[in-house]
Amino acid sequence: MGAHSLYGGADALYTYGRISQTKKYKNFSIIVANTLFVLSAIKKTPGISTRESAEKLEVSERSVQRYIETLRIAGEWIEYDTALKGWKLSVGKSVLWDDF
Repeated sequence: MGAHSLYGGADALYTYGRISQTKKYKNFSIIVANTLFVLSAIKKTPGISTRESAEKLEVSERSVQRYIETLRIAGEWIEYDTALKGWKLSVGKSVLWDDF
């Protein structure tokens, strides 16, 4: 009795791999959509807080911080404004939305 027969054969392993891969693509799509939502919210509402973004997306504040860091790595000039107590685009324009 080989390892494949213990778990339903090679076809079952292939199917499991396909399901797992589909889940990864779905999760990646959600992350990209959430990241773009955060960028859009910062652009439309300068001074939006991490908490406000997290509540709108129904994710943790830490997730929003990760999305913001991803945007910074991608070239967005996002900074925290202590006067507004929230996030804003440094020059009011977005690199990814081609505002320049």
